Amino acid sequence: MKFKKVEVIQTDDEGFLVLKGILPEGSIIWHRSMGDKVIVMLVPNMGIDYIIDKLMSLHRTLSI
Repeated sequence: MKFKKVEVIQTDDEGFLVLKGILPEGSIIWHRSMGDKVIVMLVPNMGIDYIIDKLMSLHRTLSI
């Protein structure tokens, strides 16, 4: 049995829909719903900084 550490994002249904909308196709490897939370695993080269930049860009666009 092999184990490795992976990075995931925990969000809610609305946050998951936002991630699906802003990330390039194929960026989400898998997602699982657990109660009112959604756990999302992204491709290894998809960093949190990339996601934050996209969310901030979206926020700036909607704030105008």
